[in-house]
Amino acid sequence: MTENNRTNNHSQCELSHHEGVLKSLKRNVILQASLAFATILLTVVLVFSLTAAWYINVVQTGDLAFETKQWNFDGHIELLSRQRIEASPGDEGTISLRITNGGDHIVAAGATVDKKAMEEEMQKRLYFYVDTAASRNGETVERVFLSATSSYAYTILPHSTLELTETVKNGPLIRWMWVYDVLGYYVWGQSADGTVVPQDYIRPIEYGYDPVTTTFDADGELATVDGSVSVASFLQNLTTSDGYEGVLDLTDPSVQAVDGYYPISVNADGCGVWLYLCDREEILGHMQYDTSLGSSTGVSCVATLTITGQNSREDSISVTTLQELKEALQDPTAGVIRLSDSLTLTESLSMTEGTAILDLNGHTLRMGEGVETLVSLSSGAKLSIENGTLEGSDAKAVAVDLTGAHLTMNDVTVTRVDTGVRINDHNAASGHSSTVYVNGSTITAGQYGVRIYGNQNNATTRTRVEIRDSDISGTGYAGILCNGTYGGTDTVVSNSTVSGLYTAIYHPQQDSTLTVEDRSVLTGYTGLVVKGGTVTVKDSTVRGIMENPAQPAYSVSGWTDTGDGIYLEANYATVETPVSVTVVNSTVTSDYAYAVRKYEAEASYAVLTVRSGTYTGFAKADTPDFSAAVSMAPYVADGSSVADQDGGRTCIVTQTVAP
Repeated sequence: MTENNRTNNHSQCELSHHEGVLKSLKRNVILQASLAFATILLTVVLVFSLTAAWYINVVQTGDLAFETKQWNFDGHIELLSRQRIEASPGDEGTISLRITNGGDHIVAAGATVDKKAMEEEMQKRLYFYVDTAASRNGETVERVFLSATSSYAYTILPHSTLELTETVKNGPLIRWMWVYDVLGYYVWGQSADGTVVPQDYIRPIEYGYDPVTTTFDADGELATVDGSVSVASFLQNLTTSDGYEGVLDLTDPSVQAVDGYYPISVNADGCGVWLYLCDREEILGHMQYDTSLGSSTGVSCVATLTITGQNSREDSISVTTLQELKEALQDPTAGVIRLSDSLTLTESLSMTEGTAILDLNGHTLRMGEGVETLVSLSSGAKLSIENGTLEGSDAKAVAVDLTGAHLTMNDVTVTRVDTGVRINDHNAASGHSSTVYVNGSTITAGQYGVRIYGNQNNATTRTRVEIRDSDISGTGYAGILCNGTYGGTDTVVSNSTVSGLYTAIYHPQQDSTLTVEDRSVLTGYTGLVVKGGTVTVKDSTVRGIMENPAQPAYSVSGWTDTGDGIYLEANYATVETPVSVTVVNSTVTSDYAYAVRKYEAEASYAVLTVRSGTYTGFAKADTPDFSAAVSMAPYVADGSSVADQDGGRTCIVTQTVAP
């Protein structure tokens, strides 16, 4: 996902009267939220309710709950957390979102916040922002505040997901903050008859307020912020990086405050952005307000976060030659690039920045002689490849190689390559993470369908791979091969077929997750090999087919070919870094070994749990020496029952669900 920042200012001002206030005492708050998603409009309502009884250093918590509705949008949106949270002045929180664009067009999703339903006193304390630096009017702001008159836009590629959570984020987070010391604020308002009427409290003004060092003049107006920095110097420095045009220079006689408000970006009608600094009387008044609030029945505040989607797909650029294609990929504003015919590459294509859709338009990009990689993506590049074929030329070929980049593949066939997609986040010195979505595609590779080197948690987010409705195969080695040294990955396989010669998926890395779900099918000599991380297999099929399997044993590099359906080999893990595998409602089979197996069985830090499903192992002809129930017993979860069938070869595990 690429972030495209913009600020929109309303041209109309509604008239109402507000007074500036300030508070500096702690108190508690309960947060609740609801979410609505209409057409391409998303509304989140956060309700901040103060507790009836409060005092400093005592925090009560409440539920943060979300509901969603959706109409006429090709995709979906989810609120990802239902949790207990605690909040006091000075605290911040995140609105966790996942927005999936299921359509064929780029969507620009812009976020704004409206606080008009909130009591005015709380409008001056509660603010929302996007946690990213941005350029506004030639100035760099450290964060982008959201209001009814200022927004932030995310760009979501077709068939891609924007995830914004504390643990997984492929875009800057949307956060709320409860300002501890409200010393002033920017407002959107209208001046009339010598007064300014605020309509929208945009962002707070913050400095190191101290009742001892902060000084006021004889009229109670702010004189210095810390005993030495004057108001004029403070405001001049502040407005060099507030994102609005111009710098506030109080030595300029043309700069005149109106009712205590300084004009920042105001038109001839007096409508626009104003800046207000609170005086000493307002500070004391708000302390009294806070005290009375703490002994009252409380107050609830409602803010509405709206995310509005807009189809941003413009006319495509048609390319007929390799040179045109190279230039288009290097143009960060190219947008949609459409092939007019198949092309044979004489050198690799590279993309270093920007967001683009490469529409193969039913054609083929194929490697010419001496080319080893079709497409290379560097940190910061976001590319969606769709509707066509990527064709290699020999056993060394890589279809797409990326480091710290974003790749989406929709309806793409990859063939005649050694590796389909190779993720090299261990090479990202800057700590970037790649995000890869493979949807409705087929990757047939000589060695590895997808090869993943994670960032070893050297970035704020994990390397993420999602494979949905696709077929992935590595005919010479593995369908999906991960690296045990470089963890920090999240991998999802949903409604897909993954196969490899030795294993469908090898997952050795620690501090990582793998989820196999929704009727996926895994096949290999050993169906699934796990040596690290947290792995969940649900509603899927896993099969091991090795005819002469080896006995389980520790393998320093790689794994032992046991021929099991699911094999957990616990020699990377330690007590401090556990490994777990959970299997739910799945069919797991080994033609010549065990359905599921853990080595060594006594390793307490490695946990294999089976909750339900059908598990079939190998029994020699005329020698029923294999009891599936006995072999499964150590792994069956509490609350589940087991029963042998087929002379002890098949074990049915049934999970008892309480009514």
